[in-house]
Amino acid sequence: MIDVDISNSRNSRPASVHLKFPVSSKKEARAKILVGAENLSKCDLRIHWPEELGAVAEHFEKIPRGEHFWKELNLFARRLKQLDEDGRKRLNGAWAIHRPVSMSRAIGLTYHLDEIVMAEDIYTAEDFGRFMVEEELVDVPEDAESCLDFEKIGAEYMADNACAIVNGIYYEDLNPEIKVIYEGLAFSSDTGSEPSSAEPKVIASVFLQNQVLENGDLKRLDKTLELPAKRADVEEAMWELRMRHNTENGSMWIKWKEPFSSLVLVSDEYQNPSNLRALNRITQRLGNLTPDEHTHFSLFTSMYMSDWSMEDSE
Repeated sequence: MIDVDISNSRNSRPASVHLKFPVSSKKEARAKILVGAENLSKCDLRIHWPEELGAVAEHFEKIPRGEHFWKELNLFARRLKQLDEDGRKRLNGAWAIHRPVSMSRAIGLTYHLDEIVMAEDIYTAEDFGRFMVEEELVDVPEDAESCLDFEKIGAEYMADNACAIVNGIYYEDLNPEIKVIYEGLAFSSDTGSEPSSAEPKVIASVFLQNQVLENGDLKRLDKTLELPAKRADVEEAMWELRMRHNTENGSMWIKWKEPFSSLVLVSDEYQNPSNLRALNRITQRLGNLTPDEHTHFSLFTSMYMSDWSMEDSE
């Protein structure tokens, strides 16, 4: 979906490699060896975008590249791969409207595309003004239509709304408030000023399964996820299994890791994917326990079981 040229000018023997994103961890490890870099986010990355993502290509270079840019770019590429042609068109328009200045915002846009509407064969504000009149989106007396200033009608509307015209397509965001899906890595201090670079300890593995009707046939979808996970990864798993809004036909099996493997925390009523978000929050809290606190886990369980049964409100 995205072609990336990676080079490391800091190496005593400068080298480069070409990869197609999204990229596997195996290919990432090989790229590190080839260019002689431990963190590929610090390398020179030249990104080649698909033709239909011209607005993304134009503004993407303005997004700051932090310590974890490589993983964030890979997540963004996975989201792109899941979009059909219509979805990529909407993303291009959404990008032109919002011009995100962070990877968090960019990734959030890929979950926002249902709010984007399009109208084709519109190249100017005048074209859009004419479209509004023809589609009766503004009240105009019939005898006054020949005297209308279509450019003014279109320009005034566009000035008051979240919209853009890109390559002959008019885009408008019906709900400009973009929900935060990806928030980056957990902060290492209460102030939230420094992101933690440590990989979170795996508390549990969950196997998710869903059955969906596709072309008249019942199809089984499944996925394994290690918790705690980033919020974006949890939402992506629910999206892939088509369970973000309906978990009626879904199932979830949980395998706890040491030192939590002996816990009798989950009963049949909790084996529903609708609880995945709550389970992820619980594993985040478990991961913050010290070894001494493990011995007091029964008390901890009684404190947080209410979160497990709560409807996710985030």
